[in-house]
Amino acid sequence: IIDMRKEENILSKKILSVIKQNIENNHQTLIFINKRGYAPLVICKKCGFTKICKRCNTSLVIHNFKKKNEFLLCHHCNYKEDFLNICESCKSEGKLSFPGVGIEKIYELVNNEFPSSNTCILSSDKIKSYTKFKDLITKIVSNKINIIIGTQLISKGHNFPYLKTVIILNIDNLLNDCNFRSFEKTYQQITQVSGRAGRKNLIGEVFIQTLQPEHPVIKLCKEQDSKKFINWELKSRSKNSQPPFKSYISLILISKIENILIKSSKTISD
Repeated sequence: IIDMRKEENILSKKILSVIKQNIENNHQTLIFINKRGYAPLVICKKCGFTKICKRCNTSLVIHNFKKKNEFLLCHHCNYKEDFLNICESCKSEGKLSFPGVGIEKIYELVNNEFPSSNTCILSSDKIKSYTKFKDLITKIVSNKINIIIGTQLISKGHNFPYLKTVIILNIDNLLNDCNFRSFEKTYQQITQVSGRAGRKNLIGEVFIQTLQPEHPVIKLCKEQDSKKFINWELKSRSKNSQPPFKSYISLILISKIENILIKSSKTISD
């Protein structure tokens, strides 16, 4: 467990050291970050304007940053538009910033640190066909790739014989999600991704970068005791009247006229 409160950069010193050692020993490293795109937010440093989806009011994610085909994508409804580094609000040019971390930003950082290594992205955004996916998996299995950077696409169902190290980034986002199943999903995701390491004759190792190293879920992941986690989570669910002890229902109201929608919502809630 790597305490990121003591680190200044996105990738800790320990992680960079481990990756370097793996490259020298001809072992593979998997960096897991379940965030597509380059950054999950585009905001103007001058006026604070944020790029929002015109359909569903969700923050737009920038993809292919610093490349010819830069675009903004809504991960909720798939709305897409070309990216221009000009603020729509104050008309400032070159003032847009990109807080947060996506898989493309990690790829950029890794390439800057290890320019001579063979690095690949394994994500649904980049792998559009089964043929490309199969070709990339073949390269990984035959140890022609040094560093694999992947989203949830890489988390299960693959056997990489030369993969020694799994590095899990950005887990705090999932851990602190508003969904009541966030702890369950975090434990599940860490367990699945961790299982990729040490499949052949290698002793696998897993590193989790987190700002919450003392969090019970992180500690339970380290203990690798699923029954203990389940009992702990069930006690929490029971105390907070959550499923499976209570049932939830979701009501979705849709209308083209906002006033009618608000009125109907109030009627139901009353």
